[in-house]
Amino acid sequence: MKFLLRLGSTLALASLVTMSAAPAPLSSRVYDWQTLEVTPTPNGERRMVFDGPTATLDQLQCHITTLHPGQNSGEPRRHLQEEVLMVKQGLVEAHGDGRTQTAGPGSVLFFAANAVTQLRNAGNVRCNLRLHAAHAEAVNQPHRIDSPPATSFFFP
Repeated sequence: MKFLLRLGSTLALASLVTMSAAPAPLSSRVYDWQTLEVTPTPNGERRMVFDGPTATLDQLQCHITTLHPGQNSGEPRRHLQEEVLMVKQGLVEAHGDGRTQTAGPGSVLFFAANAVTQLRNAGNVRCNLRLHAAHAEAVNQPHRIDSPPATSFFFP
């Protein structure tokens, strides 16, 4: 009997520790551009806006990437999640699903799940891109390069 009481207490304590380790869902708030921490990168800089679970998503992320003129976002890579990008400043050359399109300020780019993408600053000034990515539990599976490419759309 004492063993069962100890086991029950241990399990209850373990569940409390597990519950406290889970991050709290993102709450409504304003993120001021002037207060976002700037992290230098080899091709520009990055500002993380938020990254965490919400009431309906396992993870919602928003960050702002700045690419220096002529620089790209890195090697082409397949994304498991959908991504929406908004061009704030500059000119971006977007490669997605075997197509290349150029987008300027105010343009919105959508990359579908499994799209292979790469971005390049095609202008002579810094290019600022705001990226939003939503993750559901299904995309937390192992990376699958053999998945068929999806269709992405670019909105000028």
